[in-house]
Amino acid sequence: MGASKHLSNEDSNDGSKTYIEFNSSEESQRAAYRLASRGGQLREGLNDLDEFFAEMVPHVAKHLFESDSIPLMEWMELNEEDLEEYREEVLQAEEDDE
Repeated sequence: MGASKHLSNEDSNDGSKTYIEFNSSEESQRAAYRLASRGGQLREGLNDLDEFFAEMVPHVAKHLFESDSIPLMEWMELNEEDLEEYREEVLQAEEDDE
């Protein structure tokens, strides 16, 4: 099964939110806030962030260390045509910016 099984169901009422207070007068607290705020959109979009990363890491490792992107692409439910289309869009956007 792929990454989409981890997507949150925004219509369900079984989710919860966690609120954290940070003291901005301490550098360690500011650093913790910056770290926590980066995951905001990702945390809202996924049911179980820990399980998502646990499943994703082996595929990312194959991509990084063995240059084998296929398992990651399959897990992310992409195919080579999707990736090529994305690359073309990015290249076109970069050319338009120049």
